[in-house]
Amino acid sequence: MTASNAGIVGLGVGAALLLTADEGFPAGMNDMVVIAESAMSATAVATVMTLAVGRPRPFVYGTRAPASEITSTDAGNSFLSSHAAVSFAIATSTYVAMHRLHPGSRLSYLVLGLGLGAASFVATSRVLAGQHFITDAIGGGLVGSSVGILISSVHGSPVSIVPVVGDHQHGLGIQGSF
Repeated sequence: MTASNAGIVGLGVGAALLLTADEGFPAGMNDMVVIAESAMSATAVATVMTLAVGRPRPFVYGTRAPASEITSTDAGNSFLSSHAAVSFAIATSTYVAMHRLHPGSRLSYLVLGLGLGAASFVATSRVLAGQHFITDAIGGGLVGSSVGILISSVHGSPVSIVPVVGDHQHGLGIQGSF
């Protein structure tokens, strides 16, 4: 297991343990579903951007990597770093959950600081391993942070999209409570 993979696993397990200890198993797992949704959405956005850009990885430009690595299908998938996107999505969505649970508390900011530190470790390890340029890691961090905040905030919104089903109508409606 690489350092970056271990960092992502640590972020996920840490978030699950924190939320389960804070609000109990059922409610903690509900928040973990939102965090997992944020992570998967960040992966989807990063993957689409990676395929659209097609930027080669740093090792493609040198002569030290074996030809099999340079010509692999993964060699052209550098921008964005999906590892960075996922780790920052987990960190920020965990912060949003803790901030919702403890408004005004410094605990949520501690969780944010630790999460961003761990996510930065993941992004930095990808750069140091020669898998990404620093701009790939920064871009992944921006996408992951944005997706993590967006997905988590939408789940906490008083406005929701609901299905509308009737004898002569089918569609979606917007429902809110103010």
